[in-house]
Amino acid sequence: MRAVELFEQHRASSEVARMVGMHPESVRRWRRLWEQGGAAALRRRPAAPPPPPQAG
Repeated sequence: MRAVELFEQHRASSEVARMVGMHPESVRRWRRLWEQGGAAALRRRPAAPPPPPQAG
């Protein structure tokens, strides 16, 4: 992921956001995840299954 490469280069979140074309708040969230769990923390997770239908 390009953002990880830029984080490793100690680029500012605002600069990373411009370079990857994302909102700065998204990049700040990515950076927090990356700092806590590395690149693996940024991998996509499967979507949660939909809730079961309600009886009624």
